[in-house]
Amino acid sequence: MNPYRVLPQFFSNDIMLSIRNQIINNAVQGASPHIYLIAGNAYNSMIDQQKKQAIVISGESGAGKT
Repeated sequence: MNPYRVLPQFFSNDIMLSIRNQIINNAVQGASPHIYLIAGNAYNSMIDQQKKQAIVISGESGAGKT
């Protein structure tokens, strides 16, 4: 995968709205992992639980974590 190639299928307005609706409706069970979904869940948990949240991104060196 080319990290410099634009990926509109992952970051289109339709995708963002779909994920936002999933977060609002708590329909995230079984949803495909997506950065917006992960971030939205962490934010909502932070607000609901009044606790700090962390997201761990791990993987092999050179696997494209950045």
